[in-house]
Amino acid sequence: MKTPSNHTSPSEQAIRQLAAAFFARSTTYQAVTLEEFALFAGADVTDILEVFSLNEWTSLRHAWRVQYLRPFMDEVYREAQTQEEFTIRSIATRAGILPYQVYHCMKEEWQARKATLPTARKKLLEVIKTMVQANVPLADFTIERMYAASGLPPRVKLPRWLYQARRDAYFELVERQRGAVAFPSAGENILPIAGGWIDLDSSSWDLRPAGGTVLKRERMRDDLAALAWPLLREDLRSGALTMSTIYAHYEGFRQAGKVLGTGIPDVRSTTLEALQRAWVCYEGIGVPCVRARRALLQLFEALLQRSATEPALDSQELLSIVNWLGTMLVLPHTASHGDFLFEDEVNTILVSCLTDIKAGIRFTENGPDLTKLSTRQKSTDGAACIVHWAVALMIVLMTFTGLRRQSVLLLEVGDWAEIRAGLFALAWRHQKKGEEHLAVLPATIAQQLQCYVDRTAAVRAKLQTERVFLNGNNNGFWEEMAVGNCNRRLEEFVRRHRLERNETPIHLGSTLFRRTLATRALYEGLNLETLRLQLGHSTLATTLIYTQFDLFEHPAQVRGPLDTYGRQTLTTWHAPLLLHELSSDERVALLSVRVQRDQAVGLCRHDHCIKAEYGSPPPCSLCEHLVTGSEFLPAWQAEHRQRELELHQLAVRPGSGHLLAQMKGQFDRFEANFAFVRQGGREGGDERESRA
Repeated sequence: MKTPSNHTSPSEQAIRQLAAAFFARSTTYQAVTLEEFALFAGADVTDILEVFSLNEWTSLRHAWRVQYLRPFMDEVYREAQTQEEFTIRSIATRAGILPYQVYHCMKEEWQARKATLPTARKKLLEVIKTMVQANVPLADFTIERMYAASGLPPRVKLPRWLYQARRDAYFELVERQRGAVAFPSAGENILPIAGGWIDLDSSSWDLRPAGGTVLKRERMRDDLAALAWPLLREDLRSGALTMSTIYAHYEGFRQAGKVLGTGIPDVRSTTLEALQRAWVCYEGIGVPCVRARRALLQLFEALLQRSATEPALDSQELLSIVNWLGTMLVLPHTASHGDFLFEDEVNTILVSCLTDIKAGIRFTENGPDLTKLSTRQKSTDGAACIVHWAVALMIVLMTFTGLRRQSVLLLEVGDWAEIRAGLFALAWRHQKKGEEHLAVLPATIAQQLQCYVDRTAAVRAKLQTERVFLNGNNNGFWEEMAVGNCNRRLEEFVRRHRLERNETPIHLGSTLFRRTLATRALYEGLNLETLRLQLGHSTLATTLIYTQFDLFEHPAQVRGPLDTYGRQTLTTWHAPLLLHELSSDERVALLSVRVQRDQAVGLCRHDHCIKAEYGSPPPCSLCEHLVTGSEFLPAWQAEHRQRELELHQLAVRPGSGHLLAQMKGQFDRFEANFAFVRQGGREGGDERESRA
């Protein structure tokens, strides 16, 4: 038992001094742990806990973490305009940690600061009040102008309170501008539109003042109109869709009537067999066909919901119809298969991307001042290759993450962070919906993004932007990459690398890459829910639309090409090679570089491995270039324990389903490789003993 003393022993003083030095030198949140301090102090954890009680150590660590996180909170607070923008997630992203860690440390301070900001509702109501007081023209009294005046990003679906506030303010403006002209009372189903209003309870809606057309219920079949008209009413009331989209939905319901024809007089009594027979007889092609399928799916989903309260409806038959329309019904394809990239096409595109990426890296090796160089394509001493570098990275990013083009263009410096060695998370935004999502980012791509960001930092500083991808305008000056010039750059990429299908240039776009990723991922066995989260879809039905199984024959017939594709392009595909299986010359060459870098679970076989060119972490245990053996088993065992611990921690953490599914998939592949190494190591040992 330790004898009480009135003074601190020298060893205690030394540990306390080391603690002060440890906290002063710490620069990352993850490194401030009791175990890390024990390593720093050269002492055991038990010795440290004899000096610091667990509560005292926890208090010291908490105080340091608060000081570490406060600058990130200050930064987000300065940029936030509303309470909705001042989020724990934004702070965590800046700090490179998980949201619950920020919440644990900064909950009270974050809540106090958040209360000082206005809500989006308050700002928008103030804008509406100002617009009414200014007596703005009715044509200018739009949702888009309200959001623009408030400085807030627009939302696709209007909140109910905004719909009501806009409606009431609209009628006040009508009264001001039109005097005593009669107009309807501001009832529940009176909807103001640009230049007028419509009565949602009527059977005819004149949308022409807002740029639409006249919709008449009588032009639809009665049995369909009973379901479709309320659906269209909700579309209009939401304010989320343009008038052209509303009209497209209306036309879809009319096409649905043509599909059902005279063979199905009442949609409520349809059977799957009857609907399939009607679809075969339907002569629509192209857009009408797509609209009809969508409308039918909406109609039968509405009937399925009603079946819970209407016994006359056959819920099991309706469920079969919905499943067939949503997942099994195959629309006709054109001969070009333009919705999907085949394996050899993806490989060719990726090789072209790597060519541009390497050219950009070589150009910036000596640190040229990019801000003084022209970005014109024909400039002999300009920085056009840096623009090519950006486009290539965007294509690689869309290929392996499934991000939309707009979301890629919205990426900012710091939107990705390493969750664990070799596993990165990417925060991305959906511009139209104003949503933020999290995607798993392959480590190789994260390293390449960081390389590009680091070497173009001067241009970004000059433009005063945090956006990742940069472009050059027609005058040769730098600018941010935008949607219009992104399309032009993709076309240039196709021309420069002569990417063709049937002697026609391939039209690259994010939808093409998303469908390719979705189909490939499901063939590889990725969980469908994980794929939905990766693509940012609201429902699984949307995700299934992106899969193109019908473009293949039986899976066994595409297994070979997919294996070839995976071995060429993926870093998490097949088992590693064993050292004793290599030729003696290659084995000596590999072992000679072992002293130059920490190799962890093995050696990197290829000098052209992207990870070896930039960042160069130890070879990944799932990498296609890994060469290993029994001498690396301790590192494999250590990684196995670490992966098991991480899976356990994620399993009990709320909202971690996406990362957990990805890491489970990685763990399964890791275990297969680990078993392969253990078996190969023993065989190699037996072989060496027999030779001796």
